[in-house]
Amino acid sequence: MKFIHLTDTHVIGEGTLYGEDPVIRLRAAVESINREHSDAEFVVLTGDMTHWGDAAAYARFSREIRDINMPIHFMVGNHDDTAAFGAAFPEVPEARTYLQEACDVTSRTFARGE
Repeated sequence: MKFIHLTDTHVIGEGTLYGEDPVIRLRAAVESINREHSDAEFVVLTGDMTHWGDAAAYARFSREIRDINMPIHFMVGNHDDTAAFGAAFPEVPEARTYLQEACDVTSRTFARGE
């Protein structure tokens, strides 16, 4: 089984972070995933998805990753905010502190939970 692990995208709402726009790197990663790794089963996208956990950053992050052509499984990090994440991704259940998932790769079933 092949899967992709994408982590620490640190997207911000606008502008640059430490002199760079994190979305430029994220777009390159999404393009590479779709072009060079379309045979993967899914993407595990781990935090820190945004740098400050604000709604504008999640909106921008959401627009960019929706281009990924396979299922995405999320795990928030310490820079992420679960309430803001949940507002941007209502289809993904929220956890009280950190959003986690478990996936049994032998049976290819996935369960969400804390």
